[in-house]
Amino acid sequence: MVRWNTARNTAKKIVEQLGVVQPPVPVSAIAEEHGLEIIFVDFASVDSEVSGMIDMAHKRIMVNDSDSAVRQNFTIAHELGHFFLHSAELAENPGLGIYYRRDEQNIQDEKEKEANAFAAALLMPESLISRYRSIASVDQLASLFGVSTVAMKFRLESKYF
Repeated sequence: MVRWNTARNTAKKIVEQLGVVQPPVPVSAIAEEHGLEIIFVDFASVDSEVSGMIDMAHKRIMVNDSDSAVRQNFTIAHELGHFFLHSAELAENPGLGIYYRRDEQNIQDEKEKEANAFAAALLMPESLISRYRSIASVDQLASLFGVSTVAMKFRLESKYF
């Protein structure tokens, strides 16, 4: 069962603790503050569909270096979702790296759904969305929040937020 509320509330708590009052949310700084190193990797030789992964054993988030900046930003937030939501399972299996792929199969996985919900709530918090929604277009919001237009549209239209 997907823990939508847990994902959203965890992200909301982090944004509140940081005192973020304007976008974009500094996801790289959040990772580093929690002892996670961000490494940009060429995944093409392994699997060009991999956007990133978290390696708890070495406390690092690996991000596809060929992805766009907004995709990389979302990937970092997504992997932070695994860190905050799934750390117990990752601790039990230190070699387990949860890969974030762009394929349909991952979209159906409960952990991936939770990490995506966390990432959306972290990058596009309701408190900030409500402040700018009436004065900016979807494209402007996406640019302001450092996300893709597709991610912003989904965030604004989703029944989960």
